[in-house]
Amino acid sequence: MDNIYSIHDLIKIKSEIELGLKNSFTPTFNHFISSESFDEYDLIIKCSHSSRVLDTSYNHISQGLYYSSEHDQFISSLSFFGLNIEYGLKGILSKNTVLTFNKTYKTISKYLKVPISSVHPLFMLIKNIIQIKLLQNNASFVVGGALVYKKNTGIIITGMIGSGKTSAIMDLMHIDGMEYLSDDIFLSKNKKIYNLPSMISSRKLNFGAFDYHVHSDPVKLFPKKVVTSFEKEMSIFIIQRGNENKISSIASDVGVNNFCCLNSKVFPFFSERVISSFPFIYDGYTLIDALKQQSTLLSNTFLSANFYSVQLKDQSYLVKYIYEKY
Repeated sequence: MDNIYSIHDLIKIKSEIELGLKNSFTPTFNHFISSESFDEYDLIIKCSHSSRVLDTSYNHISQGLYYSSEHDQFISSLSFFGLNIEYGLKGILSKNTVLTFNKTYKTISKYLKVPISSVHPLFMLIKNIIQIKLLQNNASFVVGGALVYKKNTGIIITGMIGSGKTSAIMDLMHIDGMEYLSDDIFLSKNKKIYNLPSMISSRKLNFGAFDYHVHSDPVKLFPKKVVTSFEKEMSIFIIQRGNENKISSIASDVGVNNFCCLNSKVFPFFSERVISSFPFIYDGYTLIDALKQQSTLLSNTFLSANFYSVQLKDQSYLVKYIYEKY
């Protein structure tokens, strides 16, 4: 049975596998399941025994990567500890893009949480492709947590992995009048931001190199306090760990540049094996062009926001600052 997803009407997906992945690395798309079917989909996801249908029209691009202009498709086939990991991607820059992967890839991804060499976990590959489709619709993923205070002020907290975004969001949710939009990733288009709930991960136990995490669904964690979208005044706090507590306002052009760089650096949406075939599909379209497009979209959305540079020694300092300011 196919799963149909309509994500804020920005992108429509039909998938043979459920996209409600229960980890903190990717959105939980179960909140966007649709009972309605559509004539066209931005992305169709299929699972089969093999995606390899090579013929003489396929050109060898690099190790295990082939492209055919006749079929408008490229195929990736890699060996991973003796197992053949395959996927095919048809019509990446057109409507009704089709991703087909083999069952071995699906099985391996249950245990593969981070990329190893050129093999990406399946949920990362899907997220990479969704970002490309979003860009085609003039929308984009955005890295950061987002809250709405008293329905008229958007508060975005972003930073490198481990900088304390989620902790700050969780603490700020205790303030009366605060509503939840995201703790890790959300969507933006035309100066409007949209929620994209992902499982909130909190570490409960630590055994040296091994951590035990508990994952919570924010929609269930904050009942009646989840907002779908927001498009009014926004303040963006770019945080990093430091030896002191310091928050300073920065110019919008500097802030939006730092914000765009952070999004490009922290969250590599683009699998190099997906993007490396682009010059064969459309002359001159490369990863650099895709990232420029992403930066342009983010700049147009957030240039009018208020930006703050934040150094944190104590997490509660930021929470207190936001509470007193707003």
